[in-house]
Amino acid sequence: MYIIDLQGFQYKKELAFTCKEISIFNINDKSCVNRIVKPKIPYKHLRESVKIQIDWTVNHVHGLRWSSSWDNLPYSGLGDFISDSVLDEDQPVLVKGMEKKRWLEPHLPNNIIIDLEPWNSTLDMLERLCRRRDAIISTLAILQHEITLSPTDWDIAKHAISILQIFNDVTCDISAEKNVSISKIILFVSAMGNHLLEFQATLPLRELQVILEIYLKEIAENLENNELVAQATLLDPRFKKYGFRDINKANNAVELLKSKIKLFRDVSVNVNISEETNKNVQLQESKDSRQKSSIWKWFDEKVIQIRVPSNPTAAAILEIDKYMAESLIDRHEDPLLWWYERKNIYPKLYALVQRRLCITATSVPKKKQIKKF
Repeated sequence: MYIIDLQGFQYKKELAFTCKEISIFNINDKSCVNRIVKPKIPYKHLRESVKIQIDWTVNHVHGLRWSSSWDNLPYSGLGDFISDSVLDEDQPVLVKGMEKKRWLEPHLPNNIIIDLEPWNSTLDMLERLCRRRDAIISTLAILQHEITLSPTDWDIAKHAISILQIFNDVTCDISAEKNVSISKIILFVSAMGNHLLEFQATLPLRELQVILEIYLKEIAENLENNELVAQATLLDPRFKKYGFRDINKANNAVELLKSKIKLFRDVSVNVNISEETNKNVQLQESKDSRQKSSIWKWFDEKVIQIRVPSNPTAAAILEIDKYMAESLIDRHEDPLLWWYERKNIYPKLYALVQRRLCITATSVPKKKQIKKF
């Protein structure tokens, strides 16, 4: 069996998948070969829109520049390199991604190439199998094939669909998200875990259920201990603490957020508050210009001292406590818009929100539009 990893470029339909790096791992003898190939088209001959897409891929995906080449392997020599590295035609080849699979098929026409990317392909396969149950049973009987499916086998397939359906629902939900996604991760893992706990599976599906439960529990613990994910969940006004499975970890995340936010853009925030306070005082003095300034001088100085926080730690704690005390917004509302409308109320938190809620939680190739705010 072989595992092939491909890295490259693609620009819509105008530019088919272009391989830049290829690694071939032979599972049987544990050998691995790797090549970075020369581009088939010089960079300077590409259209400007294609260059923009390529530069974005270099900076945000794999870091492999279009013109780089370590081994002087020409693009035209890729086919020979692949066929020389994959010698066993009866061995399957594992690759991640449908486009990469299609790209490999002409180079390995006699090997079975399996796309590993969509885990839910198992669900799709089982659903198609059950929908065509009668046709499959009839075909196997006519052909007198040695493979037969018993009623127990069909029952296992049916119940496996019920177990895996929640994973497909999560995939669809997070792929369709146009705004914030990282703050949903803990909730998604919790939803999948609760679904498995409610499902009463029998052997042999019970073994599958236990494996998934253990796996999800481990993921959930790691996520709630992850600083970026925990802070993003807290800073999403749809979820806050309620997005955590463990309330103790939610409280720990709040304390870590307080320690981080107290030093975040502290000077600029205090300057803004001071300027606003001074403007209010000047406005009040202009209204009371008929009064002697000495009458209100002591009072105005006292107000400034009260309104401008002298302790950055206290100011940060006050801002976080005020935010946490607000009611949750509807799950379908836009958290980015909510924060934009309150950026002057929570200036410290807003600065951190811009660095947290912009993180995407998946690389699924769906149309995502992260709004600028």
